[in-house]
Amino acid sequence: MGRIGSTGIRSLLSLLVGMSLAVQTAGEARAQAFQWMEHFPVTHSMEGKPIKISVRLRGGRTPVYVRVYFRRLHDQNYRHVELRGSGDRYEGEIPAQFVKPPVVQYFVMALFPNQKVESLPELNPYGRPYQITIEESKVQQKMTPEPQKQALARSDTSQKAAVGQGLAGVEAGEYSTAAEIQILSPEPFDAVAAEELVIAAGFVAGAEGIDSASVRISLDGEDMTEMADISAFLVTLSPGMLAPGDHTVVVWARDVQGRPVEPASWTFTISGAAAGEAITEEKSYEGRVFAEIRQEKFTGEILDIKNLGANLDGQAGPFTYSGMFLVTSLEDPRFQPRNRFTLNLSSKFLDLGVGDTYPYFNELVMWGRRVRGITGALKFGLVNFQVAYGETNRLVKPLYAGADSLIERGSYRQNLLAGRLSFGSGENFQLGLLALKAKDDDSTLKIGEGTSTPRDNLVAGADLLLALDAHRFELKASAAFSLVTNDISQGPATKAEIDSTFQVDIPFDPAQLKNIIVLNESTVPLDPLGLTSLAYQVNLNLNYFGHFFQAGFKQIGPEYNSFGLTYLRGNIRGFYINDRMAFFGNKVYTTIGFEKYTDNFGQEDDNPAIDLQTINFSVLYNPGPNFPSINISLKNYLRNNGVDRIFTEPTTFGRIDTTDIRELSLTRDLTVNLNYTFQAFNLKHDASLSVITSKLIDRYQDSRPTSSPSQDYVTAIQMLTLKTDFQRPLTTTLTYATNRNESTQGLSVINFDLFAGRADYRMFNNKLNLYGGVQFINAGGSQSEPSGRVLAKVDYNQLSLQMGLSFQPNNRHLFMFDFELIDYRDNGGTFDPASGTFTNNPSYKNSVFRLFYEFRL
Repeated sequence: MGRIGSTGIRSLLSLLVGMSLAVQTAGEARAQAFQWMEHFPVTHSMEGKPIKISVRLRGGRTPVYVRVYFRRLHDQNYRHVELRGSGDRYEGEIPAQFVKPPVVQYFVMALFPNQKVESLPELNPYGRPYQITIEESKVQQKMTPEPQKQALARSDTSQKAAVGQGLAGVEAGEYSTAAEIQILSPEPFDAVAAEELVIAAGFVAGAEGIDSASVRISLDGEDMTEMADISAFLVTLSPGMLAPGDHTVVVWARDVQGRPVEPASWTFTISGAAAGEAITEEKSYEGRVFAEIRQEKFTGEILDIKNLGANLDGQAGPFTYSGMFLVTSLEDPRFQPRNRFTLNLSSKFLDLGVGDTYPYFNELVMWGRRVRGITGALKFGLVNFQVAYGETNRLVKPLYAGADSLIERGSYRQNLLAGRLSFGSGENFQLGLLALKAKDDDSTLKIGEGTSTPRDNLVAGADLLLALDAHRFELKASAAFSLVTNDISQGPATKAEIDSTFQVDIPFDPAQLKNIIVLNESTVPLDPLGLTSLAYQVNLNLNYFGHFFQAGFKQIGPEYNSFGLTYLRGNIRGFYINDRMAFFGNKVYTTIGFEKYTDNFGQEDDNPAIDLQTINFSVLYNPGPNFPSINISLKNYLRNNGVDRIFTEPTTFGRIDTTDIRELSLTRDLTVNLNYTFQAFNLKHDASLSVITSKLIDRYQDSRPTSSPSQDYVTAIQMLTLKTDFQRPLTTTLTYATNRNESTQGLSVINFDLFAGRADYRMFNNKLNLYGGVQFINAGGSQSEPSGRVLAKVDYNQLSLQMGLSFQPNNRHLFMFDFELIDYRDNGGTFDPASGTFTNNPSYKNSVFRLFYEFRL
């Protein structure tokens, strides 16, 4: 929702401003240089079909995970799926059951072993995700009497749905009559040796010609377009060593007028199977095992990293299964787990997960929290049950410098148990009842060693889903009540203590409930009848007459707390209204929305309540796969705490200003995203352009005292990425980006410029890929006093050169080697007003070296 999005922008921009206020160290520069993932956003898909997401990581880094977070337009929270890696590429799918009109929103996030997080979009991905226009599916059936062509037609239909997203649903009568796709190699039903295989199809289109940017080719249901060589006359593919047996190819295209061409689909056989086994059973699983050795040299320090991992996906009878593990030398008992492992088993009636799992129960109680343990679900339709049990935080022991000198505090081991009973399948109706208990193990640390006192949490909740008229009417509601005891080290209070403290006569002894919840004077809320720990929300979605209308209300009590949803913002109350309209055959969507919330409405502390108002307007233009997709969003975000004076207090020298807590600010955000796949100079290009500006206007900036600087800021980000596929086996990717930041009425300024380029050259039927890249970053800025004296100067540049190769001799083995040289030169520094001296920042020569091997199952 907009409130969350604006908060995310403010947090990130505060970080950028903070960087300009501090000394720009080599470590900070390195962080800026290596925040990079390559991804061309998906803009268009079909209802009920999985959406493939592909990401490439630069810099030769292996993450703990890469995820795509996604939600349908009417969902309040995101779900996520893991992307599977191969070399430096990570791929996965947004599941088909969540792909519904009119829009799916998503963003990509990667977590690295050093706990660094990167995302796409880079700025506020929660509030400004990518958007995919979802077309309603059109059912079509094509019958043909020949048995062989019936098999091909079935294959064509299934693969068209999965790969030819822009062409699915086109009736035969709509195909271009002036163009044709001709099968060249191998001939249908031919048997060829794997080492001799070259797949080829030609285009005959008369004077009008074929739009080569629209060409798609799949092999056995997998999109192989990126590996193919494509021109306006020919498409060729060398897929490497295929397993013996039958394989199916499908080729799609459009002519230059945008009309679809009749797809070509055919089957051939890879020879080598034993007699009587020409048609082999399709492999029911896939997976990989990988090992990696890295050496990083930064700021004069050398870090050796070793990673070992694997993942496996497959099906056995009625069950599908998936598993993964990652073991890294960066595992450190001083932090939460960096080693990860998961095993999931799923069927129509049963789900079971072991290891690091992320259950989704309720949007107020348990939603995607990592649990190391066991999760499961029994799905019978009328009655269903979910459970999660395991460790959410592991024990981290404190760090001492001597017998009694505590350097770093530890953290308690925390265990969680949650269960949800629901009635109804969830398709049109479901009523859920759930409970959660999470408790710190107070025996794992001594009092004072933990980051806080050990706590106990009990939550009870309910949720309701009601959908009518094919989900055109959808009502969702949820509520929860929590109890939190903030210090369980002394155990439960006695009945006499509670009766005496609160002047009541409770009908039970708290000691009898200690296995459910420890109750004592630190329990929140002290008076449950005040409902300060009650949370509830209601959301209504209506999809009629070209309008997708949404409205909702929520209240999260000031003392509500669920350890199964640690990021939920409390002490907030308000509503939102959005209306999304479709025009021109669902090619244009406009959204108008208004939100009004009160933050700190309970005023449990001395801080004033803050009025939050958001007005947003956006336009999404997505005409189809052969035209550019444009998304423009404008948002005004107002914060007002109602304080209009500066608080003062008397001193021996008279009354002086002590605090300026006035807040009346307007943040105006403008975002423009353009994505386009097009043909130029007989080459295929993918272009992505992002322009983001954000300006906070502090209404009190001219009247603030010297001790309270203005809160204003201005940031402007532009990024252009162009990927080009040449007719030769060459692909280039060029990126240019700028970031301009200014705050505190010009006293703090920091600017970044980035240029990056990479080229990939494939040889020996795509078995060998040589690649090289360059990245240059220049940064400048300063932080000054109101008098004009410079306190910190930012002035550095960084040049990175990367070279590497990947070798895949067959479909089982992948070898990668790359290295990167980084020249970091810093001319900035800090000024010490006391001594009157200026200290320069150091410069460095850095490097990264990597060896990687992958075995595919």
